[in-house]
Amino acid sequence: MPTDEEKIRVIAREVVREEIQPIVQNSVYETLVQVGIDPSDPIVAQKRAQTVARITQLLDKGGIVAFTTLVGLVVTGVLITVWNMITK
Repeated sequence: MPTDEEKIRVIAREVVREEIQPIVQNSVYETLVQVGIDPSDPIVAQKRAQTVARITQLLDKGGIVAFTTLVGLVVTGVLITVWNMITK
């Protein structure tokens, strides 16, 4: 006959599976979506997560100037493209 402690463990496992796990899964999903990672495609999600990690490491290493320069180059390229489309 199972002890009270064993019964509690069985009940706790069921609670985790039925109630807590869906809450955690939903929280993780929502968090990924909020940072721009689509969890429905695991390969793309992994690549995006790695990109976010690289950007974070770059910023942590004092690469704010490099990151700002990169963003500036991208924005400049987009503006030049738009300007060329308008003036043609």
